[in-house]
Amino acid sequence: MSSSLPSTLTSAEIQAHADYFSVVQADLVGFLDTAGALTREMERQRDELVSAVSNDDRVARTIVFVNDSIVSRQHWMTKLGEYVSRVEACTRRGAQFAHEMRRLEERLGEMTAELRSARKRYQDEALLDPIPVADWAERQVRDDVDAAHHAVKELEARVQSVVAEIRSVAAAWYSEISFQLILDIPDPPARKDKEADHSGFGEIDISTRNGEHIPPWRTDSNGFPSIDVTDVNQGAVGDCYFVAAIASIVLTRGGVQFIQRMIVDNGDGTFTVTFPGHEPIRLDGDVYANASGVPLYGRLGKDSTDYWFLLLEKAYAQMAGSWSAIAGGWSGDVFAELGLSVSSWEPGGSRESLEQMLRLSESGSAAVTAAVDLSLIFSGIPAGSNHALSVVNFEPGGGGTVVLRNPWGSNGNLKVLEKYSGSISVESGGYVRITLDVFEETFHGATAGVLP
Repeated sequence: MSSSLPSTLTSAEIQAHADYFSVVQADLVGFLDTAGALTREMERQRDELVSAVSNDDRVARTIVFVNDSIVSRQHWMTKLGEYVSRVEACTRRGAQFAHEMRRLEERLGEMTAELRSARKRYQDEALLDPIPVADWAERQVRDDVDAAHHAVKELEARVQSVVAEIRSVAAAWYSEISFQLILDIPDPPARKDKEADHSGFGEIDISTRNGEHIPPWRTDSNGFPSIDVTDVNQGAVGDCYFVAAIASIVLTRGGVQFIQRMIVDNGDGTFTVTFPGHEPIRLDGDVYANASGVPLYGRLGKDSTDYWFLLLEKAYAQMAGSWSAIAGGWSGDVFAELGLSVSSWEPGGSRESLEQMLRLSESGSAAVTAAVDLSLIFSGIPAGSNHALSVVNFEPGGGGTVVLRNPWGSNGNLKVLEKYSGSISVESGGYVRITLDVFEETFHGATAGVLP
């Protein structure tokens, strides 16, 4: 599920957003410095090779490769510098809006107090002509209050617009930059055009590589598909609930075959995806990608060409009507649409029922997801950052430990709140370990889906 904007924002909440993105800005600057250092090192290696080259074709080819890598790295440094400037601007704008909001909050408070005072002051005057006198006095003050209230509402709309822009910048940065500098992703698939277009976003055919069609998943010598949970990764759309649900299904007994039955490669560059209970959806392999050919929404797994999840996500968005239509939701709804039997645990429910549900993931009997506000367990995260994760395992020993997988496929720079430093740990591959006590204390709920 994705975060939703509150209907009313206070100056403190706006300032919190500004403070948070100042941290993002600092991280971006750090990434930029790292990229610069890497580029300088690559230039040094190139210069050494140039000085050593004679008639050795292998060295010459290596020089060409290093030169290409330097050009690519410099491109990302340029893009990263642009995002640093944009996030810095958003931080400044957030502080400005917070200051303006505080001023209007104070003004509205003063006018409200003035209105109460006016009512009392004219109460005695009401003996002669109570209704006209009191109404006239109140109306004069109320007009000012209404004007101030209207101004605050307009400002709230502007603030929400800025917050949305900040989030958009962060999402675009995460897709355009961090996947290249932080994660070790495989080479992007071949673009439709021969020359890479670095002018902006576009589409790529994920089902084609080097001019040849490749299947949605590989198969081993026995014909068993290579469908794996590492293929299921969230990109720049807020569909963590969908990603977590699909990942948890893959982890169940029979989950791989369930996914395999949903997707048919038609052999003509198109695919048919069927969600149980819905009309089959026919689609091609085109997906939105950034300038370097990296998919913007669902992402390929590390060291993998299997793109079956990207087809599922595209079909889900097509079934909903648009990509924006799937930004925000519940894993339980996804389970239901796939024909799974759904049950849930909510805060206040018995610990026994929670343990029983978590054990379903341990045995592979059911797909299980869990939801939490990330700000409750990680530092530097804005309140209301609701997120869904897949439950991978439950270890009953020592009071119980829940093993979760972040649909991002990594944990980025998430840092556990100090008070939970001994109860929560983050691991590579997006895995999170949390004690059952803290899980029960902080998580919004858990949902299980049993395959038919």
